Amino acid sequence: MKKFIIFLFLYLFSFNYSFADTSFKWGQKYEGIISIRDTKVSLPEGVWTLIMTDGWYVKGIESRYAIFVQEENNVFKDIVEIGVLGSYGQFQGAIDSWMQEVFFYNRDDGCYEKKEYYLTEVYKYGAAFNCFIVRHEETWKELFLPDDVDSRHGYLKPFNNSWVRKWIRDNNIEVPKIMLSDMHAFFAKSVSLKIIMKYHAINPELYGAKKTKFSTEEDSEYHKHNIEKHPEAKKFMENFIKQSAARHVKFENEVKAKKRHKLNLSKWYTPENERNTSKKKNKKTKNYLNLAEQLRELKELYDQGILTEEEFTKAKKKLLN
Repeated sequence: MKKFIIFLFLYLFSFNYSFADTSFKWGQKYEGIISIRDTKVSLPEGVWTLIMTDGWYVKGIESRYAIFVQEENNVFKDIVEIGVLGSYGQFQGAIDSWMQEVFFYNRDDGCYEKKEYYLTEVYKYGAAFNCFIVRHEETWKELFLPDDVDSRHGYLKPFNNSWVRKWIRDNNIEVPKIMLSDMHAFFAKSVSLKIIMKYHAINPELYGAKKTKFSTEEDSEYHKHNIEKHPEAKKFMENFIKQSAARHVKFENEVKAKKRHKLNLSKWYTPENERNTSKKKNKKTKNYLNLAEQLRELKELYDQGILTEEEFTKAKKKLLN
């Protein structure tokens, strides 16, 4: 989980104990659903390289987290961090209090509106919360010169991890100017005594976006106060939000959030819209397959001399139109 757990550890005890999760193998490839501390959470689509795991366990309080990456032709493509912190009921009052400072103390990154956040959706009732944030990241800054985050007030992103920097250095990875990210966090004692988090950031240039123009967080074309001047970036961001919202709905189901805990993300995603989109894609694919089959049959008739070149050309033109 995020490095903010260090403060909790020091807050409750005067020492900590770090370990690598032996159920994972650094450098190996993973895809689909993974299990961290008996919690099953799915990785985004694709094959991911595990570059680090860590965590600790003391007196019934346990934290584990893992970071996965993707690259394409030595260019940074994606990063994912999944973390779980649970107490089995030990020191729950202290954890609840600390957790409110980490996620809701308005100072550093957390589950509240900030000017650099493009979208913030939060459910909060007592100690329970469900948090979904979409934003853009100034990649170089997050990697090498992050804000001076007080671990009591806000969480650190996976970019801030030394193993991520090592992976970039050892593999000569090219770092994009800006990445787009979504963050998902959930906790409700009526469901479990675990805080579950998932963070995902992508390089938009490797997902079909135009080459990024600006390298700073404030000037970025993906900043919500700048994006109206950049219609192509806006279109890409809107599509990214739809995908992120779909991921959050899936995350809510995986963490077994109850109906009252769930966010209303219908403005960006509904299962019905997803089904309709899938049907359209399937229909379009089927049409292409039918067309390809008809063209093959037409070519066979031409090759066999049944059709003249003029007849073949005319029939082919009719099919393609």
